[in-house]
Amino acid sequence: MKNTGQSHANLALVSTFFQIWLLAQQKLKLFQEDAYPLPLPWP
Repeated sequence: MKNTGQSHANLALVSTFFQIWLLAQQKLKLFQEDAYPLPLPWP
């Protein structure tokens, strides 16, 4: 069990990424519902 710290770091990274992804999904849903004519800021 030497990699406990590493796996905890990976878990924090994954959970942070998942939260950001959920926020992005909610924002995309808002964009689609409001039918903004603005282009999305990513390709």
